[in-house]
Amino acid sequence: MMAHDVLRARDIPSYFVLQPSAHMKSERYNMDYLLNSVKQNIVDEKDSYARRYEETRRQWDKQCRLRDAYDVFLDLSEHLVNSSDPIFIDSMHLSVNGNRMIAKKIGAF
Repeated sequence: MMAHDVLRARDIPSYFVLQPSAHMKSERYNMDYLLNSVKQNIVDEKDSYARRYEETRRQWDKQCRLRDAYDVFLDLSEHLVNSSDPIFIDSMHLSVNGNRMIAKKIGAF
């Protein structure tokens, strides 16, 4: 939010993206191509990550309301669910397919 405030004060256009991770709705991602240890870590960390993510979203929403800044914040946290393509290379980093899908969504924003 500080970056938003600084950039807006200088009339510099900017966008901020809440990106998806494999933790969110992991049961809806095809992760057969990942190592079993990576898949297990995603499952093990899911509850903790989901709580932090929800708190981030809540704070994000609150701050957007205070600043009337919904137009520059894009929540893509659940954008990639239900894709049969390989989306992640690990719990956080997107594959080429995932990056392509996110870039397309940001481009349409």
